[in-house]
This record gives sequence, C-alpha cells and structure tokens, in this order.
Amino acid sequence: MTDKITGLTETGVMTADGQEREVDVVIVATGFQVTRYLSAINVVGRKGERLDDAWSDGAQAYLGITTHGFPNLFMLYGPNTNNGSILFMLERQVEYTVRQIQRVEDEALGWIDVRADVETDYNDTMQRDITTVKVWQADCGHYYNAKSGRMVTQWPHDLDEYTARPRRMMRRPTKRVRLRTRRKSIPDRMTAARELPSSLFSRLRIRGECPAATCWWGRIRSAPQGGAR
Repeated sequence: MTDKITGLTETGVMTADGQEREVDVVIVATGFQVTRYLSAINVVGRKGERLDDAWSDGAQAYLGITTHGFPNLFMLYGPNTNNGSILFMLERQVEYTVRQIQRVEDEALGWIDVRADVETDYNDTMQRDITTVKVWQADCGHYYNAKSGRMVTQWPHDLDEYTARPRRMMRRPTKRVRLRTRRKSIPDRMTAARELPSSLFSRLRIRGECPAATCWWGRIRSAPQGGAR
C-alpha cells in the first residue's frame, strides 16, 4: 500500500482514495525521538489527558508496559526497559500484556489500568536504583535523559530481575482493588476499549493474572443501570 493514510477505523486504515483497508496490526514509527516514546504521537487517555502532557517530566510506566490513566494501552520497549537483550525484554513484556488481555476477556472487563500509586512507587524506586550505576552518572552526552533530567531509557538491573518483578508482586499481600464499571452503550475516551473477538483468545496459551495490588479494571457485564462511573 502506497496511498496516504488519512485515518484509522476499528478494523483497519482509511486511505486518501476513500478505501478502508483491513489490517491486524498498525505499527507507527516515531523516528529517533528516543526519550519521547509513544508520546511522539497523539495518544489520549480515558479522561481526555494527552500522553505527551502526562509525560511532560519524562516518560514513565509500570514495567515499561502500562501507564496510569491510559487503560488498555500496553507498550513494548517502553520507558526504562533498555539494557541487556531487548529480545528477552520484549518476550517478557508480551507475556505480561497477553495475560492482561486474557484477563479482560475472561472477566468481561471494559478496561484495565495500573494504579497511580503503584506506578509512582515503581518509578521512584527505579530512579533511585539508576543513581547507583556510576557509569550513567558521568558528565557526558547521551540520550538517556529527558529534558527534565529524568533518566527514562535505562533498566538498572539484570534480566532475571525484570522477569521476577511482576511475579514478586503476585506473592505480596494485597489490598482490595478498586473497581470501575461501565455500560457498553456509553462511549468514553478510553484508549482502546474495544471488545476483541473470542476467536483471538482461543489461540492464546499464556495464562495468568494482574497482581491485584497493581490494577484497576472496569467491568462490561452486570454494569449498573446508572451508566459509566
């Protein structure tokens, strides 16, 4: 396809010739703006907040995969996941993402979102750990830092630790999660609250759950008649 893309639909892309072309995946290349990540394109969260504004002090995400306020948004090679084998990191990120997609299907959820306090604690700890890597503190030019000075690209631990983080969260005692309910018929500005076809999930084999202490989610079925909350 060489025609100019003018928009996206639920099932594909619209081109300048007025045709809709069905696709399974759309890959958006942002260019070499390393520290901006996905905020280089216009991503809008559930409450209308733009990702570029949410990341004004530097990109951050839980495990580099999901960020509060942007439900159903999962990233690969996101903030602070650059170190060691990126292929290994991507495999762990895909496993985590598929587990959450499977949960959305299994529990008939409208959306799933990392809790703000969990993401903040994770990233504050990350920045403290980064200061212990002396070579990254050298006074020389590099692409690791956002304009605010926050280091947003590097993972300060080994690959085993990246694998262990979500599993460790699973074993911790947890508080009750907060629930958000919504009706199918009420539109909102969530990032990607589309019902995915059941046939997709029948082909998935990676199972698991999001740690209860880390997530909010919104239910689709059995929602109150009063509408979205």
